[in-house]
Parts: sequence; structure tokens; C-alpha cells
Amino acid sequence: MSASENMSIDPEEKYSEILQKLPGRHKQCRVLIDFFSTPGQIPASIFIHGNSATGKTLTVKTVLDGLKIEYVHLSCVEFDTPGLLAAKIASNLNGEYLQLSSSHNCSSLMELVENLQAASKIKNDPFVIVLDRAERLREMPSTVIPALLKLREISNMNVCVILISDLLWDRFYHGKMRFCKPLISLFFPQYTKTECLEIIRSRKPEGVDDAFYCSYTSILLRVLYRFCRDLNELLYMANQHFVLVKKLSNDQRTIFITLQPHLKAATQNVHLRQGIQQNQNVDQKAPNSSLISAVTAMELPYYAKFLLMAAFLASFNSPKHDRRLFAKHHGMQRKKAATSRKTVKRSSLIVGPKPFNFERLTAIFHSIADTPYLITTNLCAQLATLVNLHLITKVGFSGLSNPKFKCAVGLDFIKAVGRTVDFNVQRYIMEDF
Repeated sequence: MSASENMSIDPEEKYSEILQKLPGRHKQCRVLIDFFSTPGQIPASIFIHGNSATGKTLTVKTVLDGLKIEYVHLSCVEFDTPGLLAAKIASNLNGEYLQLSSSHNCSSLMELVENLQAASKIKNDPFVIVLDRAERLREMPSTVIPALLKLREISNMNVCVILISDLLWDRFYHGKMRFCKPLISLFFPQYTKTECLEIIRSRKPEGVDDAFYCSYTSILLRVLYRFCRDLNELLYMANQHFVLVKKLSNDQRTIFITLQPHLKAATQNVHLRQGIQQNQNVDQKAPNSSLISAVTAMELPYYAKFLLMAAFLASFNSPKHDRRLFAKHHGMQRKKAATSRKTVKRSSLIVGPKPFNFERLTAIFHSIADTPYLITTNLCAQLATLVNLHLITKVGFSGLSNPKFKCAVGLDFIKAVGRTVDFNVQRYIMEDF
């Protein structure tokens, strides 16, 4: 669609169409449609932030699709160098642009700018670059984020860069970005209980009575919303437990009595993705097959796995070795420690876990996790889940100000967890009690 055709778009008409697809995101849809309804005046950069499962990516893609605007959506997790990111953006440009410059020659941000400059001479239709998980850009050179935010200015093309992240913009800040920040910042709040109900009911299975499904979802969220606010998890729970009640009559008392024991178990295993029926087919001949199957069936969240591994290292390592193992500038290592490391590692696992405090746990977690920013409510919620699952044990009566914990799993279990995220736990075990 050309720019002249886009100019005829009625924002109110498109707003009503898009709004039906995105319940609970009225305000955010209005803001984005106002930005992109006039192609010649789209913003140069937008920063969208909010907790996970708040509809950030879905809202952006739905608005751009509804307004017929060319865009490319990329996840920064897939790219670890600016060259790969630039090549992928160039390969997704419109075919008319690539007649001048081939995308396989783009191996840097400077060459991407040259492609955009050549494309701007053909036509000036808007082009949007949507970068999901933008916090991973912090691992690239410090000039990448400022260059992306200034892409329109240096390329002279009608391009907009949208950064989507779970973090606040303050977490992206460093010295070279002092005078560089996104032109517009848009926040996506957590879904309310009413909005979660509306979204879950909008995905009702075919052939199910509306009144029955409304009764079922009301009971489900009445119990689970106190323990979980993540929309993805609530949708998963709704699909998993619906098989238990789909043949019942539309009686709330009957539905609640049927769901009660399963919902009680679900509150203890939230975020673990444990199905109603467990897989009983375990290969007894394979070594540690039951343990690996237990880890696989549990499906802990990504950061909960690192939190559990941090708890194991805090239990089996002495605090005096933390600087040596986790600090970047830890100084010289004495020969005595290097020669006795094999003996030390064996003795530390025989003695058993030792208690550790919450501050040490978070410090180790930030050192071993890929993105050392998860803290406060999300981290505490995952710690509480691991405690309820008895993977981590709370010890003593130190109260809320200084709680102490111990890891309740063994080395084989932790190694199986580490393999799922490609992390070698054993190389960090260095302890003498």
C-alpha cells in the first residue's frame, strides 16, 4: 500500500477493528494508532516496556498489520553481534528496496544505513523495525543502541525503531547514552482480573456453551488469580483443567467440587507447567532416567532454574570463595588452592548443604544468570515457588528481615537442570568446610 493510500485511513475505524482483537489494551491501541495513522509523521523511536505476558508484542504487531505498514519483527535473543542483526533487518526490507542493494552484503550497521539511504531515494513509505527482548542489546557494543535510536536521522529514511523490553529505560543507561533516549515511552500495565477473564473467554473452545464456560473461568480465576497474575500461565491452566469439567452440567457447585483438589495442587505448582496426567513411561535402563524425566516434566521457568542453581552453589560453597568464583577481578589464585581443588570439591559435597541468606543468593544469581536484572517481586515469587516445592528449604526463625535457606536437591538433579539451560554447575563447586 502506498503512502497516499495510507493517508486515507480513518483512525476511528481502524481503532474499532483492532480493539476487538486486543481486549484490555484500549489506551495502548489508541496511542499507537495515533502515532502510525499518518505515515509521513511516524515517530523515529518508541520504547515499550512492562512485565512479561502483558501483550506488548501482540499489540504492536496487530496495530501495524491493521494499518498495513511494512515492518520487521526480530527477537534480540537470536543475535549476538550487530552484523547479524543488521543483515537480518536488511533481508526483510521490501523487495523494491533490495533491487539497489543486496542484503547479503550487509554485515554492519553502517552498511545497513547505506541500504536505507538508497531505499529512501526510491520511495519514502514508512518502515518499522520491531526489536523484541531489547535488553539483550546491552550485551553488544555501547554504540549499537544509540545508532538504532538515531537510525532515521543518519539514514534519511522514514523508519521507526520500536524497542520492546521487560525493563525500564533506566536499566539501559550508560555514559555514551547520556543524551540519547527513545522519543516516546509507552508502558503496558499488568492485566486486571476482569481483563484476564475477558481474554480467556475470548479463546473459548468451539462447541462449548457460553454460560458454562463463563462459570468455569469465574471459578478458575477466583482461586488462581491470588497466586498467579501471568496471563500465559492462566491460559495454560484454563486449557489443562477444562478436560475435567467439559462433560459436567452448568452448575457452579458441581464444577467447583470437581476442580477443588486439582486447583489446590495447581496453587502449589504454579509456573511449573505440570499437566493433569504425568508421563509414566520411564526408561529404567538409562542412567538417572527417572531424575531427568522429573526435571523435564517439571518445566521450571528459565530464571527459576538459575535461582535453584544459585541456591545449590550458595549451600555447597563457602562465602570466602564467592569472589574467586563469580567476581570478574578477583586477583591472583594461590597455588595451594589450585592444587587441592579436586580434594576440596569432593569434601564439600559429602558434608552437605549449609544455610545461606537471601542477599548472598541474589548476588550469586546475578553473577550466573544471562541477564542480571531480575529482582524484587519476580525473584521473590519464584523463590517462594521453589520453597513450596521443597527444592529449597527455609531454615531457622530469622524472620522476614534476614531469612535463611538451604538447597534441598543433590548434584545429579542440579546437573540435569543445568543441562536444560546449557550451564555447567560443577565447574563452580569449589569449597572446603
